[in-house]
Amino acid sequence: MKFKFSLTFVVIFAFVIQGWSQSRTVSGIVTSSDDGEPLIGVSILVKGTFDGTISDIDGSYQIEAPENSTIVYSYTGFNTQEILVDGQDRINVSMTEGVALDEVVVTALGISREKKALGYSVSSISSDDLKQSGKSNIVDALQGRVAGVQINSTSGAPGSGSDILIRGITSLDPGRSNTPLYIIDGIEISDDTDVLPIGPSSGSNAASGRTQAAVSNRAIDINPEDIESITVLKGAKATALYGIRAANGAIVIVTKKGQVGAPKINVHFGMGVENVNKVPTIQRKFRDGHRSSSKQRSFLWDTWGSVIKSGQGVDPTHDIYNEFFQTGHSSSYGASVSAGSEKITYRISADKVGHKGIIPNTSFDKINFSIASSAKLSDKFSIDGAVRFANSGGRKPHSGDKSILSDLSYLTTVVDPTTYETPYVFGNNFAVGIIDHPQYLVDNNSYTDNVNRYISSLALNYQLTDNISLKYTIGLDNSNDARTRIVHPETDEGSKVGGFIVEQGLNSNNVTSNLMANWQYRLNDDISFSGVIGNSIFSKKSKWVSTRGEKFAEPSFFNLNNATNFFQSNSEVNYRNVGAFAEVTTSYKDYLYLSLTGRNDWSSTLPKQNNSYFFPGASLAWVISDMVELPKSVSLLKLRGSYAIVGKDANPYRIDRLYGVASNFPFGSTVGFSQSSVIGDENLKPEFTKSLELGAELNFFNNRLGFDISYYTNSITDMILSVPISNATGGSRYYTNAGEIKTKGLEIFTFATPIKSNNFTWETSLNWSTHGGEVVKIKEGIENINLYGYRDINNRYVEGSNIGDFHGRAFERTQDGQLIIDENGYPNRVDTLSVVGNAFPDWIAGWNNSFNYKGIGLSFLWEWRNGGDVIDLGRRNSLRNGQLAESLRRNEVVIFEGVNVVRDDEGNITETKANTVPVELTGLSFFRSSNRYNSAADVLLEDA
Repeated sequence: MKFKFSLTFVVIFAFVIQGWSQSRTVSGIVTSSDDGEPLIGVSILVKGTFDGTISDIDGSYQIEAPENSTIVYSYTGFNTQEILVDGQDRINVSMTEGVALDEVVVTALGISREKKALGYSVSSISSDDLKQSGKSNIVDALQGRVAGVQINSTSGAPGSGSDILIRGITSLDPGRSNTPLYIIDGIEISDDTDVLPIGPSSGSNAASGRTQAAVSNRAIDINPEDIESITVLKGAKATALYGIRAANGAIVIVTKKGQVGAPKINVHFGMGVENVNKVPTIQRKFRDGHRSSSKQRSFLWDTWGSVIKSGQGVDPTHDIYNEFFQTGHSSSYGASVSAGSEKITYRISADKVGHKGIIPNTSFDKINFSIASSAKLSDKFSIDGAVRFANSGGRKPHSGDKSILSDLSYLTTVVDPTTYETPYVFGNNFAVGIIDHPQYLVDNNSYTDNVNRYISSLALNYQLTDNISLKYTIGLDNSNDARTRIVHPETDEGSKVGGFIVEQGLNSNNVTSNLMANWQYRLNDDISFSGVIGNSIFSKKSKWVSTRGEKFAEPSFFNLNNATNFFQSNSEVNYRNVGAFAEVTTSYKDYLYLSLTGRNDWSSTLPKQNNSYFFPGASLAWVISDMVELPKSVSLLKLRGSYAIVGKDANPYRIDRLYGVASNFPFGSTVGFSQSSVIGDENLKPEFTKSLELGAELNFFNNRLGFDISYYTNSITDMILSVPISNATGGSRYYTNAGEIKTKGLEIFTFATPIKSNNFTWETSLNWSTHGGEVVKIKEGIENINLYGYRDINNRYVEGSNIGDFHGRAFERTQDGQLIIDENGYPNRVDTLSVVGNAFPDWIAGWNNSFNYKGIGLSFLWEWRNGGDVIDLGRRNSLRNGQLAESLRRNEVVIFEGVNVVRDDEGNITETKANTVPVELTGLSFFRSSNRYNSAADVLLEDA
């Protein structure tokens, strides 16, 4: 590897020394011939190459072009123009309205391509779209804008993480990521959401418990104001040049660059407010207590007490959710300056984001600073460099059991959710030591993080000949994350250990190195060839250290020096991937395009005998409207298809049996080690995704109306999974190739400009997508793989089931859907697990609209998700404790609508009759019973 790395620099600088070629920096402004206004986002491409850019908000652009080359200017709704450079340093272009088909998009490795030449689906989002979203997290800014992309926020807390799925999941292993690869100006950046242990050593929320926090995904560190465009690469052929790192798709980000001319200063400011738009409907008729024959108010967290009598004066109950949540506020402001000469350009930007959450005492703040510069050192050699810094962090609420929201779901309505009695003592609080007051948690427990991140890149560009260009890019993504969690000794979670503090440090270092040669050659007037060949190296080093101190000597001093018991854990991971790739594209009469791709990867996480693997791809694009004359109303008719295979390696350190520190080692303070309970397969192979995509594009009326349709299928084989094994082996799980899934989907994108006049324009677009998958195979002897486990309902993979299926204990029904009532008069909840729902929506749609009247803009975006289910465990708590309005039917005598059944000796139903058995809906025997109502999948599962 060292030889390859050094050879890269030798080759680059050898060409620099030669310096005999001729090229120049061309800049200018693109305007509309109709009104002279600048055009934003015009695609500008050096004809026959992969070198391209787009115009900025002022219509300005800058591009490196050989002396005798031709620059192509294309823009939706305008006629394409081609202008010969011929010694010009400045070319101003006035574009006329008409048909434009040569839109340029950024594809893998930052290569600019004509969109019509692509045999696969890509989606681009402009900087204007990102600004309109008002989101500080670029992942959230993509929501509803791209067909086939599903985005979920982990919580509504400031700075919380967001997950993105492109065409569904690609792995059945819950320990593996399904998120795409992120690229910024050719550099791989991390979007990891690193979850570290934050629980105590004992108690209901011990280290093995469910407590966690809403950790940020690291894409939140990117400043949306620095982004020029984002391209979403979906299928295997689109991402093949990136190799195994992009097996889940890729998000390619191009940032804004400096422009030739006097300094231009842009200032921006934005603000917003947020409120909870939906809370559980609660009852305020009954007061606290656990009503029974012996005690009226023995459990103060319950709301099964007596009826609140009229005439008692002030209502003793509270609207607990609406009173607790507050109005959230967010703001962002910043500025940028851009300037430069023909030799050197630069852009400097700074930005600050502040966000106060709907949960009191939660916040997120972010500061961004960046500087990007380009220097033309000779006619053929130029350098692009950038340094970006982000400082982000805040105070986050922890989630899961015993969290703020969990306590709210228990809270009786007679308790003021914003005020607690002082002094507050765990053993004598309002809930008798079962839960905490949510405001006390807000005031006394905290989880804070502070992240410093640096992303730097350097690109060396050399025009070897008019037909061949070389580019070397190297970049570093470094982040340092300091986290602190404090848990007060008077809270439930801290009471068993006398309170505790957790201090953690997480450092991540990613290095990207890419060397590639782009070439283009025209054989004759009909046939042309272009291609790229190159080498990539990616390495990652990450390390975290966690120290937990328990039992504070002074209860109100939250510092490690004040703790008496200490615990330490740490992890260090090294990873490297090397790839060699090539792509060749041939064009026939500029209407038929064939592209062939090949890449070979070497991964450090696989055994030596299996760590090298090759995967190919091919695509075909047929622009029928350029081949034959169609009616004038048809602007574009294109068919496309692609097939590709992409590999995926394993997580680090999964091919052997490792050792860890043994707990409770028998020799006092002596350190001992024991074998891990997870055994790795020494012959582990990479998993492969085989992807087929077919599509069509059809535009009408000078591109004022258009459609883009894609259908795809994926077959993922040799999936790497952690499967359970017999304890007799000395382990509990085995990491091996153990599964196969198949997925398919349909994506439709349509756009239109219904109104376009001198003063008013309305542009609209609608995307719709559906996706589904099936678990084809799991390793023999493995019944299922649990993703999320709960006693009565869970998310698991079973051979033959659909991806995302929920399995739960549901109310029993007859074949025609009638509810079966047991002999006691209650709905019969079965003890066996069955498929009760699915986590994924049936389809997703996004509708985006933009209006412009005399320079004043208005936009809105709606997203729909039809179908899909979620597990609501907070609902179970609230039902058990009599908080929800649903429990107002307590003590009511009802006859459930359903049937009583007679069964034969084998359990088959032989006779049914309408149920007539009356029952009383008491708090104890019905709503609180774990075997009757609140644990049924019909109750816990909600339509999302």
